[in-house]
Amino acid sequence: EYYKINFKRNMRLSKEQKVIAKVIKKCWSEPPFKTELVNTRDPISLIENVTGVHIAIPEGTKMEVVDQTNPQVVYFNIPSKYIL
Repeated sequence: EYYKINFKRNMRLSKEQKVIAKVIKKCWSEPPFKTELVNTRDPISLIENVTGVHIAIPEGTKMEVVDQTNPQVVYFNIPSKYIL
């Protein structure tokens, strides 16, 4: 089966979703920012600077940003077990 997700514009987003949306929109509209985000060793600081929101992840973990914007590829991400 083929599933297509449609997000309505009036859907209420959580604070985290708003931060993610802001960063994604900036990546789409500013290719140099996307390149910087993908290549930086400290994406959390860059995201915090852009959004003004503190990002907290579990101690001993890191954030990895991967460019998945190729429209010819369908990406499938496998999360770590503790997320589920």
